[in-house]
Amino acid sequence: TMASEEVKELIEPTLFRLTEGLPNRELKIIISQAQECADALEKEIQILKAALEDETKLSSENVEAVNQMIASEFTPPDKCFTVSALLGRLREPMDTPLPFNTTIVRLEPLAKKKQTNTPTPHEQQSKLFKSLLELNKSEEYRREHKDSASLLALWKRISSHRTAAVFRKAVNPKEAPGYTERIRFPIDLGLIRKMITARIIVSFADLHQRIGLISHNCVKFNGRESDYAVVTREFEQYVDELFVATVQEAEKQRGKTTPDESAPTQASDS
Repeated sequence: TMASEEVKELIEPTLFRLTEGLPNRELKIIISQAQECADALEKEIQILKAALEDETKLSSENVEAVNQMIASEFTPPDKCFTVSALLGRLREPMDTPLPFNTTIVRLEPLAKKKQTNTPTPHEQQSKLFKSLLELNKSEEYRREHKDSASLLALWKRISSHRTAAVFRKAVNPKEAPGYTERIRFPIDLGLIRKMITARIIVSFADLHQRIGLISHNCVKFNGRESDYAVVTREFEQYVDELFVATVQEAEKQRGKTTPDESAPTQASDS
C-alpha cells in the first residue's frame, strides 16, 4: 500500500479536485452532509466509549444503538449519499478501508513475478493523482478551443471505451426508481456531446469536469461498493489517464512545456 504520509498529503487536494465542476447546489449538499456525518460519527463514538467504560450504565436506547452499529456494515457516510459518492470515487485508488463489518471481500491482485524497477499499482496511482493535481496549473488544460474538433475527438475516445457503455444515454427513471429524487443534476455522454457542439464545453477542463459529474452521479445513486461503482472507478481512471496524456501531448505540440516522463503518457482504449 501507499505510505500513510503520502496518502494524507494526497487525500485533501484530491477530494477538492473531485468536487471541482460540481454544481454549487451539490456542493452545498456535500457540506451539509459532511457536518451531518461528523455529528453522527461523534455520537457513535461517545456511545461506544460509554459502552467500553461501563456497559451497565447504558440506556436501553444506547444498548440498541451499539447492537445496530455492530451488526450493520453501514457507517454514517454510507447513509449520506453525496458524501459517500466522493468516498466511493476515492476509495480504490487510495486504498481506504472498506465499510466496518462489511461482507465484501477485497480481491487481492494475482501474485506476479517481481521485476526490477517496476512501479507497484499504488505507485502508479500516486503518480497519476499527482499528475491530475498538476493539470489545474496547465494553460492548455483550461484554454478555450476555437472550434470543437479536438474536444469531440477526445469525447469519441472516451465514449468508445468499454466501461462507457452505461454512461452513453440518460438514465430512465422508470428503470431506476428514486433517481430523480436523489440525482439533482443528471448528465450523460450524449448530453455532453451536445454541450460540446453548442459551445457550452469549450476546454479540456470543462469536459473533464462534466465527465466527473457522470461518475459522481453514478456512485451517489448506486452506492460506493456497488458493481456500478466498480465500473465507474475503472471508467474514471481511464478518463483521467487520457486527459493527462492529451494535455501533455498538446503542451508538447505547442512547445510550452516538456511532458513529465514520470507521469502517465498513454491511456489504453481497451
